[in-house]
Amino acid sequence: MSEKAPRIVNFQAAETVYGFVTALTPIHHGEIPPYNVKPDTGEPVRFRRMPILAEDKLTGVQTRIDLPVISGNAVRGIGRRLLLGYTLKTLGIDKREKFNKLFATSDIASDIFFFLHNGGATHKNDTPDQLDMETYDRISRSFPIWSLLGGNYHGHMIEGQCRIGIMIPLVSETKSLISLLISKALVKQFDMEEKEWDSFELTASSLISEKASVVRYMRRAEKTEPKEEPAGKDDDKYGAVFGFEVIPAGTKFVQVNVLTDDSEMNRLAFRAMTAMISLRGVLGGQVAKGHGMAVIRYFDASGSQYTREDIDRYGVYLIENKSALLDALAEFAKKITYQKKKADNADGSKKKPDKKAAGTDSN
Repeated sequence: MSEKAPRIVNFQAAETVYGFVTALTPIHHGEIPPYNVKPDTGEPVRFRRMPILAEDKLTGVQTRIDLPVISGNAVRGIGRRLLLGYTLKTLGIDKREKFNKLFATSDIASDIFFFLHNGGATHKNDTPDQLDMETYDRISRSFPIWSLLGGNYHGHMIEGQCRIGIMIPLVSETKSLISLLISKALVKQFDMEEKEWDSFELTASSLISEKASVVRYMRRAEKTEPKEEPAGKDDDKYGAVFGFEVIPAGTKFVQVNVLTDDSEMNRLAFRAMTAMISLRGVLGGQVAKGHGMAVIRYFDASGSQYTREDIDRYGVYLIENKSALLDALAEFAKKITYQKKKADNADGSKKKPDKKAAGTDSN
């Protein structure tokens, strides 16, 4: 890092979290195929990539490269499920029969749970009913999961109050970009001295390559009926080979997450979720095969680390506000309504839509 380091970006946030990740085992994070393009099942699954402009140190010329990254949405999904599980258990409604009692029907309960778990519960032709802004704002901030992480509920868009950043690998091409996100004082969280940072020369091309970065496994075929095996094949070993790209153990990442709302509920939930992701210590896919283990450490701007104590403080808040939070779930189902389009009549004419309480899919 040069003496004239760029000024650190100020996100004007209620709280900014700085994440430092070191892969302990190779990580796989598959890319999403282009729309309407069927992936070739014979090819290894590619790692997710992000385009960046990398500057050549000698010539100063910028060139676009596609850099392997772990998407913020993937980390957000991990955090959502961890936070939801802890929240429901602490409120005493982690069992489905208890959760269902909060709502008029089991259909509504299932729909609300799907929304909480995945961040989206909407179907084709759903039309949200209009709400006055005061009611909408109050309800959208009444329960920690949707208040912090947002979602789409049958066309009702709820904006979450946190921004989960992309995990960017530390390579020579990203050092200038990362220098905009973190201060030089925080480099020590990578167990690196400033001298090591200045001399860090791992390149993106050495991080991942089309051939060297592919890991392959054998998927054993299950027989449903007797059939002839190819000559010379061992019965126990016969199956299909599949592969996927990984980035190597030892790779380091930086991530910056932001909380935009300063309410007590959102701040406590944000800190607890951050600590949960850190303690889980797993990223990406193929984790059953041992991939994705990582040291994940999060710090605030002062250098204080997020720990289990942040989870405990959130738990105390949930217990102290249990009644209001359960009421918020029930009110959401009653106030957030939508209209579901019926199927056409037999003569081709359009049926009038029914007004539904949130979560009902049946006509």
